[in-house]
Amino acid sequence: MAAALLAVSIAKAQEEVKWTTVTGTVTDTKDEPVKGAMVLVDRHNTGFVTDRKGTFMISIAPEVRMIGVYSEKAGSAETVVTGEETVSLVLDGTFRIEGYVPGVTDKEETVMVGYREVKKSELSKNPGYIDGTEDKYASYPNIYEMIRGEVPGVQVNGTSIIIRGHSSINSSSEPLYVVDGIVVPTIGNISPREVQSITVLKGGDAAIYGVRAANGVIEVTLKGSR
Repeated sequence: MAAALLAVSIAKAQEEVKWTTVTGTVTDTKDEPVKGAMVLVDRHNTGFVTDRKGTFMISIAPEVRMIGVYSEKAGSAETVVTGEETVSLVLDGTFRIEGYVPGVTDKEETVMVGYREVKKSELSKNPGYIDGTEDKYASYPNIYEMIRGEVPGVQVNGTSIIIRGHSSINSSSEPLYVVDGIVVPTIGNISPREVQSITVLKGGDAAIYGVRAANGVIEVTLKGSR
């Protein structure tokens, strides 16, 4: 009975932390698409921009409250997240997103870790971070060997990965795999040449993904996704 209740509790928690994919359209007051507008989540730059049709697609965590866009020429706008899978924003040339002023902070490159913006220099000191743009990584035959050779504290056996120090009440000991913000069942189809970065999240850093991250998280960002 207790096991059944525990299973129901875990399933409910997993459902509660399910991310949502949101598609957005950004136009100006003449109903023309705005290309290259930065997409913001809770007033933090996600690294995504609108395409030539003024559209974007992002995955957001349950705790996200606001989605916004910023264009140096067309202005800014944001909308409250209400569970809708589509949003439309109109830029009228004014800048109204308080608390977001591009360019006033240092220009050091940042990366998104669980929708938290982190300076790349800080992550480069983290043994759980791989900068896939370095030429040496292209020599690895597959992504598993890439992780095995570069990330200490991670045990790789064939296509199985275990982050040491993590265990789960579930039968599986595999970490949660997240590629470009989307939870995926495997990363085996990704070539090292496609990888922009890999981040291994443990403990509190992995908590944003909820109970699914009991065994830690392997976040992969692909080249061209930012």
